[in-house]
Amino acid sequence: MSLTAVIAAIRDYLGARRFAYLKALVLPLAAIVLVLLTGLFTGAASERFTRKKAAFVRFNSTMEGYLQDRSSMSFVEKKLLMPLQKEAGAVMEEIGASIGIGKKITSYKPFDEEKQKGYEQKGVEIKADGITVNELANLLYRIENYRNLLLVREFSMKTRFDNQTLYDVTIRVTLVSKKNA
Repeated sequence: MSLTAVIAAIRDYLGARRFAYLKALVLPLAAIVLVLLTGLFTGAASERFTRKKAAFVRFNSTMEGYLQDRSSMSFVEKKLLMPLQKEAGAVMEEIGASIGIGKKITSYKPFDEEKQKGYEQKGVEIKADGITVNELANLLYRIENYRNLLLVREFSMKTRFDNQTLYDVTIRVTLVSKKNA
């Protein structure tokens, strides 16, 4: 039996007048039920939206805190967090080769640094003979701007007797990083 047949059977049973009253009563009731169901569904959606919005606000506040902490981290702290990939001697060899004084560095002597709590320190003393002021400036610049923290602990330079524009330099450099970085 189809829906139209059911409606026709109800109209025949009730009569035309009562059927008109029934239609007048059912249509507003159907509208009220529809509004209530819509309210329930939109209420649940609204609650989900409110929860998502609260989660987003918490995420934003966490993200802002992270960005603020990250921006306040000092240059030295950023270098400390970089993982060590080489020993101090290899780092100084790399720096010397990059500025063209690799052959002028006559010795690399590793030395022990006193252990600081939470920090790993590896030191090397290098001696370079016959370098110019420009090469020395490049060396110090590369030490300062290396990706890991390099500290110059001691520095001495002497002019050469045979050429006053060349210098013999001794530098004690320490490579520092946080343990397990």
